[in-house]
Amino acid sequence: MQDISYQTYVMNPFQRLRYSIQGAVLSIGISWIFYKSITICILSLVFVVFYLKYKKIELKKKRLDMLRMQFKDGILVMASLLSAGYSPENAVGKIITELEMLWGKDADMVLEFKKMNNELSLNRPIEQMWHDFAERSGLEEVENFAEVFSVVKRSGGNVSIIIQWAVQRLNQRFQVEEQIQTMLASRKYEQKIMNFIPIFILFYINISSAEMISAMYTTISGRIVMTICLVIYIFAYILAKKIIEIEV
Repeated sequence: MQDISYQTYVMNPFQRLRYSIQGAVLSIGISWIFYKSITICILSLVFVVFYLKYKKIELKKKRLDMLRMQFKDGILVMASLLSAGYSPENAVGKIITELEMLWGKDADMVLEFKKMNNELSLNRPIEQMWHDFAERSGLEEVENFAEVFSVVKRSGGNVSIIIQWAVQRLNQRFQVEEQIQTMLASRKYEQKIMNFIPIFILFYINISSAEMISAMYTTISGRIVMTICLVIYIFAYILAKKIIEIEV
């Protein structure tokens, strides 16, 4: 089974087409509202390239967030199996069954445990597999778990008790993150609405009272002012995104 790299995100053809069209519509729409120039609208299409890069970053983050949740469920199942007397190696098959019911057969974490199961049949140490997964995922929680798992296996300590303790600590962290995300949910929704208000106001004025701001589109000083407004709008959008992105 081929290793999955989580540090790079490759769009499929449908996603590339979808977000290219989306980026083109946004570029042309915003350019028209701020400049009312066909030439600038055409030139703005160059930003589709940057929009695709931005969407790749977003999609990668969403995938890692999903992987983090699947990992949490996986280690919780592992902890319960260890307390029932299973060894870490024998628990892998049961974890796959449980995660398939929760996330489906094609979930990333299901594929990772299937890979572990296959490599266990080749007598590869399970702690090496966890280190490999931690390196590919880049998730701090996985790295911490892999380190604890490796130390316990090397020292010959009580694997069940120590791993259950580690899982409990990680689960507490996950719960704190979920609480923060719940509190931020309304703020994120408000931010999305606020992002469109300046565009909506400009659009409304152009429809209802176009003559009132006609100078903004026909004079050099007007173009400069609109450019400054656009820069401020983009800066405010980026700043708002960073403010609501809190890491625990």
